[in-house]
Amino acid sequence: MLVAVGTVIRIPQLFHSLNGTHPFRQTQTALVARNYAERGIDLLHTPLTVFGEGSDVPMEFPLVQAVAALLVRLGLSADVAMRLVGLVSFQAAALLLFALALRWHGRRVAVIAVVLLEFSPFTMLWGAASLIEFPTVALALAMVLGLDHWFAGGRWWWLAAGAVSGALAFLVKVTTMPAFMLLLAGSGAAVIFQQGLRQSWRRVLVGGAAAVVPGLALAAVWTVYADHIKAGNPATAFLTSSALRDWNFGTLEQRLDITSYATIMQRITDEIVGPHALTLFAGLAAVALGLTLADRIRGLAWVGAVIVTPLLFFNLYVRHSYYLCAIVPAVAMLAALGLDGVARLARDRTHQAIVAGVATLFVLANSAISPLGRNDIKEWRTEPPPPEAASVLAAHTDPGSKIILIGCDWSPVLPYFSHRDAVMFRRADGREYWEHAGDVTDYGWLYACKDADPRPYLPPGAAATPSGQPSLWRVTHAG
Repeated sequence: MLVAVGTVIRIPQLFHSLNGTHPFRQTQTALVARNYAERGIDLLHTPLTVFGEGSDVPMEFPLVQAVAALLVRLGLSADVAMRLVGLVSFQAAALLLFALALRWHGRRVAVIAVVLLEFSPFTMLWGAASLIEFPTVALALAMVLGLDHWFAGGRWWWLAAGAVSGALAFLVKVTTMPAFMLLLAGSGAAVIFQQGLRQSWRRVLVGGAAAVVPGLALAAVWTVYADHIKAGNPATAFLTSSALRDWNFGTLEQRLDITSYATIMQRITDEIVGPHALTLFAGLAAVALGLTLADRIRGLAWVGAVIVTPLLFFNLYVRHSYYLCAIVPAVAMLAALGLDGVARLARDRTHQAIVAGVATLFVLANSAISPLGRNDIKEWRTEPPPPEAASVLAAHTDPGSKIILIGCDWSPVLPYFSHRDAVMFRRADGREYWEHAGDVTDYGWLYACKDADPRPYLPPGAAATPSGQPSLWRVTHAG
C-alpha cells in the first residue's frame, strides 16, 4: 500500500521538465538515452553530444540509459522514459529495503523505514528523477538481500541473484557501493556470530567474494577503458579519473572546513530525518542497546553506511545533493530504529504503534516545512520551465543544426532542450579542438551563455555575424 501510494503521487512528476534541481546531471543522463534511441544502442560508447561530432564520453556504464532508450523507442519522450526508469527503480529499492528490514529488525521498523523513504521531501524530489542513482541502489539492495539469505543457509539461487546484482551495481555506479559493502559485511558478521564461525565461514567467504570481486574487477576495467576514450579527445581529457581526483574525493582544505560537513548534515536533517537529527541520535542509542550482538552488528552496519560513503567521496556529497540517494536507505533505516526505540517506551503494542505513527508523521511534517524540504516539495508539485535559451536555439536554428556553445561549461542542458548537437568550449579558445576535428562546416551557429568575443572559438576561416537574437551568432565558413 505504501509503495502504491508513493507511486501514484509521483506520476504527475514523470511529465515534468528536467530543468529543475541539478539539470546538468539529469539532462546528461537523458541525452545519452535519447541518442541511443535515435542512433542505436552500443554500450561500449556513450554518445554525449556536447563535445562535437560523434563525441563519446563514457562515465558510468550506460546500462540504465540503454533501458530508457528502449522506452523512448516505444514512444515515450526521453524525459518521461528516464523518470519512469528512476521511479520503478526507486520503488524496487523500497520493497527490497522493506524485505531486508523485516529480516533484520522486524515489521514495525520496516514499515517506518519505508514510510520515511517514500514520503521524505528528499525522495519526493529524487524518487522519479532522471538519474542512475536509484537503479544502482536497487541493485545494491538486491545484492545485500540475496547474500543475506545465502549467508544464513539459503539455496544457490540467492547466491546467484546477489552476485549478479552486485556486479551490475558496481558497474553502473561504483561510488554508490561502499555503503552497501558495509551492509554486506554486517550481514556476514551477524550470521557468523549467530551460527558460529565453523558452520558459516565458507558461505560468508564465497558470497562476499562472489559479490565484490567480479564487481570491483568490472568497475576497474570499465574505468580504464573510459579513461582511455576520454583521454583521446582534447575536449574530454579533463574528465578522466586522474583529472577528477580532487573533484571526487575533495581536498584537505575542504575536509578541514566545518561548513562542508554542515552542508551535508543540513540536507539530511532538513530533507529526510527531521530537526536536529534527533531521530539519528535515537537510532544510535537503539543500536547501542540492541538486544543481541547480531542486532548491534547490523545496526552498526547502517551507521557505517551513513557515515563512510560521504567521507570517502566528500566533494561529491558537498556539491551534489542527489548523491544522498546512495545512503538514503541507511539514513531512513537508522531513523526508523530510533523511532522504534522511542515507541518501545510505551506500555503495550497498541500504544507503541500510536507513538511510532505520531513520531514518524512529526518527522515528515518538520522536514516538509524546513527550508530545503519546502523547496523539494515545491519542485515535486510544480514543473520547472525549460530554459529560455534552449527555446531560442530551437526556434531560430534548423533541426539537425550543430551549434558552438561558449561560456556554458559543458552542461548538456541547452543541447538537450534544443535537441541540437553541440561542441562546448570551456577554455579561452577552440583552436586545439578544431585542429583535430573533421568536417566543421556543419557548425552554422554559435551561442554565448556569457558575454564573450566569439572569434577565438570559431573554426579556421569561419566568421560570426549577429543573428538579431541576443547571444546568438550565425557562423559562415570560407569557400
